[in-house]
Amino acid sequence: MEIHAKDTRHFDRLLAEGVKGLRLQFIEQGPRIDDLPQARTDGWIGQGHGARPARRQAPHQRPVDITQSEAGRAKGFSIGSVLGRGTTVELMDPLQLCIPVSDRSQIGEVRRAISRMAETLALAPSRRGDAAIVATELATNLVRHARDGRMLLQVISHGASGWLELLSVDGGPGMTDVQRCLQDGFSTVGTPGNGLGAVKRQSDEFDVHSTPGKGTVIVSRIATSTAPSNVFTVGAVCLPFPGEEVCGDTWRSVEREQEIAVMVADGLGHGPEAAVAARLAGGAFEDEPFATPEQFYQLAHRSLKGSRGAALARAIIARSGDVQYSGIGNIAASLVSSERSRGLASENGTVGVQIRSHVSAYAHVMPAPGVLLMHSDGITSRWSFDPYPGLLLRHPAVIAGVLSRDFVRGRDDATMLVVSRSRKGEGPV
Repeated sequence: MEIHAKDTRHFDRLLAEGVKGLRLQFIEQGPRIDDLPQARTDGWIGQGHGARPARRQAPHQRPVDITQSEAGRAKGFSIGSVLGRGTTVELMDPLQLCIPVSDRSQIGEVRRAISRMAETLALAPSRRGDAAIVATELATNLVRHARDGRMLLQVISHGASGWLELLSVDGGPGMTDVQRCLQDGFSTVGTPGNGLGAVKRQSDEFDVHSTPGKGTVIVSRIATSTAPSNVFTVGAVCLPFPGEEVCGDTWRSVEREQEIAVMVADGLGHGPEAAVAARLAGGAFEDEPFATPEQFYQLAHRSLKGSRGAALARAIIARSGDVQYSGIGNIAASLVSSERSRGLASENGTVGVQIRSHVSAYAHVMPAPGVLLMHSDGITSRWSFDPYPGLLLRHPAVIAGVLSRDFVRGRDDATMLVVSRSRKGEGPV
């Protein structure tokens, strides 16, 4: 993708936010950069008529080459300049990579993609091998058994834990007996039948839900770090508008000892400018995830000034199940149990454009068992758990995969975030 910028008002924001997860390419039609080493350092910003420091560095600070740093390499940051042709800055790191899988050539594409992600995370060679096995088996199952299959790949950081996540989603035909399909040696097409069993063995977290006639969703997580178990489990699907390469939505989660904070942001419209607004909202959340509602939304409002603006919602959930929820704009949220679904209220406004000086927060109690579900307007509000027996007890990533598959509008970016107080799916697998 290329953005031909006529001005550089947000260039510094795009650089900073791109390293956090934006996949963009910027083409300046102005003078080239004469000093590339300086341009690569943290704190430098290119302008249409030369360069200037973006901020003053303290005497003890040394410039950091963000293209050569661990974070820069992991995010695929590159910068180049050609005499007379301006400057190209490329920032690559989609929040969630979606690869359609319908023929055997795409199996290798999935395996190569997950191998690249595993390398940037500095996984041990044995775990990289495990990730490649999981990717190959899940993609192979989609080719052999499914229709409308796709693999969703992302890196999840939550509390002190981190995972490489592979989410397999298809539109049918589904499994009539999940337990039997997980047994080694069982196959419906005459193969050795070791696929799902191997995936489960190589995974640190594994769960599956299948509905005959509707399809199957499988999650495999491979731990990138060893940490104590979190109180909460988070799963999310975040996909761009069809045809776009970047998503105008984003989500975040931060967990500390007794509580978790989660947020969903939807930049107005879709495409790169919406993505910038959403990432700015994500940055504000990362700065102050547990601030009071007034402090948090005012910080986000200031951060988004000059951007398109965004709808934004945040929830803080205590270990006891107490929920504090607040939102501005059309992010939808519900607390769901086996008995009922309760919608949570947001206020009118657009963060970065116009909000009230006082933002109300509403107190609720999270059901047990049950989940908090938040989504952008790329998901229809007509979703329901009724057609999916047992789905409420599944891993949040599986819940997000099922509902986003069947209730996506298809005409906007789509994000579904699910939080539970259990470590993983509670039902038998």
